[in-house]
Amino acid sequence: MPKQILWIQQFIKSRFMNRRLIIAVSVLVILLLITPILFYIIYFHSHSISKSPADWGVFGDFLGGLINPYVAILTLIVTIYIAVEISKLDDKRNEKAIDFERRRFLNELRESEYRRITTELQKISGALSSDGDEGANDIYAILMHVKHFELYNGHIFPFLQETEMQELNDSLELLWKAKDKKASAAALVELTEAARNFIVKSLAFCKKMQDFILQEV
Repeated sequence: MPKQILWIQQFIKSRFMNRRLIIAVSVLVILLLITPILFYIIYFHSHSISKSPADWGVFGDFLGGLINPYVAILTLIVTIYIAVEISKLDDKRNEKAIDFERRRFLNELRESEYRRITTELQKISGALSSDGDEGANDIYAILMHVKHFELYNGHIFPFLQETEMQELNDSLELLWKAKDKKASAAALVELTEAARNFIVKSLAFCKKMQDFILQEV
């Protein structure tokens, strides 16, 4: 179905279904039709009703000459009004389409960034299994990725302004420092505790990101 027909249908449903508007237009049309007849009756009531077709033709010309200009003006007004309303409907449809595309793009960006940051966080298990400085360097690299994510992509995740992001950073720093220490029983206990704390914080962080993305879809 052509867009113009859909617009007119929407216009009729939204505007002309208004009873007050229907009554106002009906009264105006009736007045336009009755007024010239009343004038004719007032000025020519003394004459008897003619049986001549020529007289009725003259009467028809009289009515047409008076009514046609009013009908033309009314038609013009209605046409302009409909055009304005259709333009408004078109603007609203365009705004909705733009808003939909904006939200779709933003959701795709959020999903992409979510996958990227969770991929980085999943590298922790490999970093913990690495020996010495290599493991500590890997954790530090992950920490830098998280900080970069917070700095450059935090604006698309409003909840990152809350405690989850800071707690995740803190848990990564503790894990990095624990991994950077020389091997010992105390260092192993500290590393284990730091790893457990990181798992708790990262799971809470990922869950909140998932909930936020699902709410925005």
